[in-house]
Amino acid sequence: MFQVGDRVVYPNYGVGTVTEIKARHTLGRNKQYYSLQLLDQPETVVMVPVGAEERTGLRRPVVEAKLGRVWRVLRGDPTTLPSDHEKRCTLLDEKLNSGDVFAIAEVLRDLTWWQKVKRPLTIRGRRLYERGMALLAGEVASVQDSAFVDAEILISGVLDKSLHAAGQT
Repeated sequence: MFQVGDRVVYPNYGVGTVTEIKARHTLGRNKQYYSLQLLDQPETVVMVPVGAEERTGLRRPVVEAKLGRVWRVLRGDPTTLPSDHEKRCTLLDEKLNSGDVFAIAEVLRDLTWWQKVKRPLTIRGRRLYERGMALLAGEVASVQDSAFVDAEILISGVLDKSLHAAGQT
């Protein structure tokens, strides 16, 4: 169970802070809910039922010791993506929905490489990239206790250096 003030990752929305735990009367019974204020959208509050943490994927942010692996994933060689647009987007969307920080880093890396080597991203591809960036930047910002925009800049820098280094070889 999470407490007020805890930072949590909600796979569909990103990183948030538990602002309160409150009872709500729904369908004839009282149920406890976490109120989450999202890091990248502070005006947005998401309600998650207490006890549904596993089902919804609600978890604590990755520990700082594992950020090194995130950076290695971002710098790594891309996964070969399906050439079929629908299959590619479905695969990437599934990775984003998994809530796994390393899978999210893979999506950003692979889309960055796709854009550089294959062709510009489609509208759907850009949306997947933006969603992945928001999810990963929120987690990095939470772990490093930095601003969301600073985490985005850091991630973009790692991806840019990786592409530049690959272009040199």
